[in-house]
Amino acid sequence: MLTGSFTVATVLAGSYSVTVTGNPAGDSASASFTVNGVVLPSVTFNPASAASGSTVDVSGSDFSSADTSCSLSGSVIASQTCSISGGVLTGAFTVAAIVAGSYSVTVTGNPAGDSATGSITVSTGATIISLSLNPTTAPGGSTVDVSGSGFSSSDTSCSLSGGAV
Repeated sequence: MLTGSFTVATVLAGSYSVTVTGNPAGDSASASFTVNGVVLPSVTFNPASAASGSTVDVSGSDFSSADTSCSLSGSVIASQTCSISGGVLTGAFTVAAIVAGSYSVTVTGNPAGDSATGSITVSTGATIISLSLNPTTAPGGSTVDVSGSGFSSSDTSCSLSGGAV
């Protein structure tokens, strides 16, 4: 009679064949064994695309229930907050002053050391130029104040256009 046990390895879900071979006779028998799927931690960023200086919210799931804190790593991170409770991650980071492109961010749980990696796109962060007129309605000969924001700091003058006005 044969008795024994084995520890299931961390492998992809699927059906595997387990074979036991006797020694010294070399007789053997095989049986099928199914490994259930391993759930790996995952992480998401909101928004998935942000400009330098923006705040990005981080959420994740399936981290170890032993984890209570976490850290984020990647060149895109200027500052961060991160915590895990019951396997659920919440946090945020400020996007560093870096060139536009796609960047990887890895979140590592503590003390279990489990991790998940995701990507975020850093946009150019184009400045929005706005213009305001006060008043917006006036009779001929009236004075209208003009103000604006978002113009380049190197601008030293401006011109107004608008037909006969």
